Order: sequence, then structure tokens, then C-alpha cells
Amino acid sequence: MKNLQLFLLVLAIGFGTAVKAAYLPIDPTSAFKYEVEKLLEDLPIELEEAEKTVNLSITFNDDNEIVVLSVECDDPYVESVIKKRLNYKKVETQLDKSIRVYKLPIRLKA
Repeated sequence: MKNLQLFLLVLAIGFGTAVKAAYLPIDPTSAFKYEVEKLLEDLPIELEEAEKTVNLSITFNDDNEIVVLSVECDDPYVESVIKKRLNYKKVETQLDKSIRVYKLPIRLKA
């Protein structure tokens, strides 16, 4: 009888773990960050410093395209290049519609 109870307990825990693992969503923000990283590859920017951090505020329109709201940077050229590269580019990742503005820190390296 104890063996049967132990077997049922192990079966229930295993089944519960399998069901939970099947319904765990893939983190959409990491996929989105990867897409933004790909869009910003090979920027035609020469940096004076070895590394520069730029804060980006974006939202999405109904067609799932990026709309750049602001680029917090002290260099207007860097700001315009990032806006041109990202503005109205369609992304595949479906993000949470309840979040209106996404803020991303972007680290540019020389």
C-alpha cells in the first residue's frame, strides 16, 4: 500500500511539473532585445569614448512597428542614426499591449 501511495505521489509531482513546463511562456522581452540588437548592428557612428550608454523610449503601433519616442543622448548625430535605424521597423515579437512605453538602455561600443 505504501508503494502505491509513493508511486501516485511521484506521478502527481511529475505530471504537475510537466504541465507547468509546457505552459511556461518564452520571455518575449529577451527575444525583443535580440531583434533590436540586430537592427542596431553596424551603426555608422564613430565614438570618442570606448563605450556610451543611450536610453531609448519606444512604443508600438497597431502593425507591431517600433515608434521611437525619445533617444536620450548628448550627441545629436547618434540620436538621429538610432531613430532612422529603428523607427517604423516591424518586429516579430509580440509584447504586452498594456505596457505603453518600453525603456531600453543601449550600450554602444567603439
